[in-house]
Amino acid sequence: MQAAQTRKFRGKNKAPKWKKPNDGQVSVIVLPLAVTDPADLHRLDGLFGAMWSLKRAVQRDARAKVDAYWSAFHERNEQGAKAVRQRLGLSREALERCAYKHLEDAGHLKHHASKALTMHMTDEVWNGVQQTARAERRAAKGLEPKTVTVPGGARAARSDGVPKQAFRRDRLSANYRDQRACQAEAAASLAEHRRHRARLVAREVIAAHGPVLVIEDCDIRTWYRLWGKRLSQTTPGMLISALKVECEAAGGRLVRASTWSTALSQHCMCGEHVHKTLRDREHKCVACGLVGKRDLVSAALAAFVRFHNVDDPKTAFLDTTASRNAQITHAQALEEALRESTTPSPNTPRGAGRVAVPRQRGASAPRTAGQRNRATPDEPRLVRDHAGTPGPRAACSPQLTLW
Repeated sequence: MQAAQTRKFRGKNKAPKWKKPNDGQVSVIVLPLAVTDPADLHRLDGLFGAMWSLKRAVQRDARAKVDAYWSAFHERNEQGAKAVRQRLGLSREALERCAYKHLEDAGHLKHHASKALTMHMTDEVWNGVQQTARAERRAAKGLEPKTVTVPGGARAARSDGVPKQAFRRDRLSANYRDQRACQAEAAASLAEHRRHRARLVAREVIAAHGPVLVIEDCDIRTWYRLWGKRLSQTTPGMLISALKVECEAAGGRLVRASTWSTALSQHCMCGEHVHKTLRDREHKCVACGLVGKRDLVSAALAAFVRFHNVDDPKTAFLDTTASRNAQITHAQALEEALRESTTPSPNTPRGAGRVAVPRQRGASAPRTAGQRNRATPDEPRLVRDHAGTPGPRAACSPQLTLW
């Protein structure tokens, strides 16, 4: 009975123990893992993710133990290195216990990893720690350091230092690829929304003002240096491209005029030169008394720009005679149009829509063309439910958020 109850263990392996070759060369073969079933792929992702988390945790513990061992140099001199290693738990068995504790504390890891896999992973981490100590002992004895050539290290490069393989062709983790795909999808969706919004605004502008338009030949990069990412909400470059496409489709053309030869923001309809800085947003002419918005005055003057060569923006000039005649003919209507503010009035009635405009300093000029008692066709109305309480507000139309 006692012999039957005695536990039997497998004996010592009779095969000779493998030893590293004398030349120190070890070949490593990386075999691809071909899995096509979605369920198996999900299982493998969870397995590799769990093992990677455990490995990083054990590596942090090993690094902390090694740092504490080298910091306790007084204790090593007094009690010996072995006593310090035992106190800190700097051994293979202690690292395995730390790995088991991480596995037990994180309940979700037990669904993917086992203690056997954790033990093998801990042995891999301990081998890295032990190689450093072994190299130090060999250096203390005056022996040559042993090196093992494995794939990794510096990138394979040409004689001039340029890598043979681009970084974009490196193998990436699944989590990184998923995050990059989500960011690319969100950016593509936002870009398509902005292009669609620019096309809608371009169609409305051409329907109101015709297919022949004149714009200032400006460098948009200067605007980005002044206002930064705020221009990403208005996308002036996309709007100009959409205007060009729509003008050509309607049989017209989008013409660029040089700001150096025309200086639309520095002139008046009467032809007088009115100096303004970038901070000045109001146009006030001393000669004729015209007062209005700076941008609206410049837009009105753009209708009187002429060209010696349409393909060359530098040949553009301002026809002050035609602009003066238009001012005399349409004096009252022109003055009311140029004073119309694009900013919302502070006394907007409840239910009227909001127009998204860039934030300005100081109080905005009030509307002089009159106010509407109801929402304009371009503005969303306030939605109410059956109980009469205000519901969620509809989003503003794309053309209103552009200005």
